[in-house]
Amino acid sequence: MASRRAPDQPDADEFPASWPSLLRGLQRAERLGGKRAMGPERAPSGLVVGHFTDPEGNLIGVAGTA
Repeated sequence: MASRRAPDQPDADEFPASWPSLLRGLQRAERLGGKRAMGPERAPSGLVVGHFTDPEGNLIGVAGTA
């Protein structure tokens, strides 16, 4: 999947993933050594978003409807 980014932004990759619950997915990332940076939070549009860093410090954003 191709990345879309502004010229002044660092490289980013996008990949699809599926979790039954965004909260449980963030909790699992923490159990595996990641650190939650944000969320889950619901936007006015209904989209739920969260961020975590992996053990190497890469910031990963996740989004879904629940």
